[in-house]
Amino acid sequence: MDTGLILKILVVGDEGVGKTCLIKRFTDNAFPDTSRQTIGVDFSVKKIIVEDMRVKLQIWDFGGHSYYRQIQYTLCEGAKGVILAFDLSNIENFKKLSGWLNFLKNAVADETPKILVGTKSDLKWPRPAVKDVMNFVEENNFRSYFETSAKENISVQPPFHYLAKLIIKERVKKYGGEILNI
Repeated sequence: MDTGLILKILVVGDEGVGKTCLIKRFTDNAFPDTSRQTIGVDFSVKKIIVEDMRVKLQIWDFGGHSYYRQIQYTLCEGAKGVILAFDLSNIENFKKLSGWLNFLKNAVADETPKILVGTKSDLKWPRPAVKDVMNFVEENNFRSYFETSAKENISVQPPFHYLAKLIIKERVKKYGGEILNI
């Protein structure tokens, strides 16, 4: 299958929020039996169809520990979209998202589309208030918000497809019909 577009997508967030599980469920439709910490960055590919267009998503899974940041900055070049993930079952994790905003501010262009993804929606722990999450999305210019569960395979596909569609739509708007050079 010839792929017309290649889109580099970054998936960032604190350690243990389920970024790798989300990506593995999306790319391989599998949920890992055991979890391992991502060391620095990992890389996956998934080919999808977006509005009759073949798209290859290069998904960059960034390790959540802060000591990886310096190397991660260099890997952000050419990113077309960002998924910032947090653990819905951990209110403290939601409160730490501002650190990732600082990282993204220095790592990607301001116009790079960003979406927020709450992971582990299958867990019934105290969660951040919906109004707090939506305020965060609005105040920080995120394009959308999704809640997912990689374990239960709930809403795993929509964030990736939405982001790809958004990137393509914005590039067409910005550059006219020239979308193959993104």
